[in-house]
Amino acid sequence: MNILKKIAISVSTFLAISAFAVPAFATNTVVVSPGNTQGWAQYDTRTGGDTAFVTDNSSPLPTGALQLTTDNTTAAKADYMHATLTPLDNLSSMSYSTKQVSASFAQGDPTYQLAVYLNGDASSFTTLVYEPYWNGTPTPNTWESWDVDSGQFWSSRNFTDPNNASCTVSAGAGGPPFYTLAGLKVACPDAVVQAFGVNVGSYNPSYTVETDAVEFDGTTYDFEADYAPSVPVITTPADGAAVTQSAFTMVDWTDSTDGSTTPTMYQYESYSDASYNNLRYTSSWLTSSQIATPGSPVGEYYLRVRSETADGVKSDWSNDAAHPYHITVTPDVVLVGPPVHKAQCDDNGWMSFNNPSFTNRGKCIDYVNHHNHAVKGNNVQYDAYGLNRSVNFDMNTANNKGSFNYTDADRGKYKVQVSEVKVVGNTAWFAGIVNSSRNNTYTGQWLFVKVVDNGVSGDQISGSFVADEATAKADVEAMGNPTDGPFTLFRGNIKVN
Repeated sequence: MNILKKIAISVSTFLAISAFAVPAFATNTVVVSPGNTQGWAQYDTRTGGDTAFVTDNSSPLPTGALQLTTDNTTAAKADYMHATLTPLDNLSSMSYSTKQVSASFAQGDPTYQLAVYLNGDASSFTTLVYEPYWNGTPTPNTWESWDVDSGQFWSSRNFTDPNNASCTVSAGAGGPPFYTLAGLKVACPDAVVQAFGVNVGSYNPSYTVETDAVEFDGTTYDFEADYAPSVPVITTPADGAAVTQSAFTMVDWTDSTDGSTTPTMYQYESYSDASYNNLRYTSSWLTSSQIATPGSPVGEYYLRVRSETADGVKSDWSNDAAHPYHITVTPDVVLVGPPVHKAQCDDNGWMSFNNPSFTNRGKCIDYVNHHNHAVKGNNVQYDAYGLNRSVNFDMNTANNKGSFNYTDADRGKYKVQVSEVKVVGNTAWFAGIVNSSRNNTYTGQWLFVKVVDNGVSGDQISGSFVADEATAKADVEAMGNPTDGPFTLFRGNIKVN
């Protein structure tokens, strides 16, 4: 073979590499892709040579590999290197896998290279080259793994350490003499690896070769082509759904997978038309496969979502004009009802209820009668501020009216025409106008009353006069507390049912 067959990185080029040296990764497998090269780069690739990330399902770490190519010229050269600062004596392991797709040399494969300062100084630079065909028999079109650290290397340069004569190498120019990693650790204890990588040297025309699973000191590099992640699929709300505003709180979709790196972000958009021309909303890139949507206006929505990998490779949109994802956001249903008074069913009032709804006035009145609440007090007596009082009352919610007769300590009688009644559980509130009173003192005034049916004993009553009808009825509706009371009965009982 030509002595320039696999020449290593030049000194000037390598010094530029060293300026960007970075520490080695912790022990793991690192995915390398066009969008995230993880510190790998072409350092001495020359005209006619190139590297590319390709898809190869047969690679040892599917589904990608690094491809190195040269054209039909002898000057073509392709390399891909990673800077490091690793003492040779600390280097524990190296390996890689190769595959010859085609080559002008029957056993041609990419080499594994170490750019080294043999005594730690730039003047001692050389490249140690591991050739598969000097360490075995490469088979074309077959992936093969090579245990580099136990193999033999040739050196690209001559060097003898003036202070350590045992640290001596001679240029092999593509072949012998060979050196082992173990032997070089002993001979050159100050050696430092400046970079590692793969290479197809000059004078190797018409090569198409691949490599993957390149391991250096416990870190394995998995070369993967950038390819789009799977398209996420919207799941909630369902396509074609009509959703009320209060129910439309979230759009959810499936997680996207299968990219060269795990997708980490999603983007959501909604449009007002099926052609996806009139944008309603576009999100920032999201880390979760869902988005909150509270407060979205009523209207038609055409949704779509896409994903993006950490390398910046985006999937297709989940939907488009040919396959729209459509939902309708409707106003919240305002529940009206149920009716509690028969008068609410009159004058077509029965038509206004939807909780429940009715087909006619009679059905509405039947409902009220069936759910009627009666409030009664027979010979109810109690002390208020040290004075005996007595009342009798009878009313119900269906008619929303009744009577309330009151006798004070001086036997003065008051009659109240009740016109507003409300019952919740064992408690009733009602209000009415005083039709007659002793000496007409309170005639025309409005009374607000609250009564509590506590069972066998302990029934209570409260009451107070209020400014007007509107205030009295508002107090009933609000289930307020009258000013005077509560007073506990000592005779009679209250029934709320």
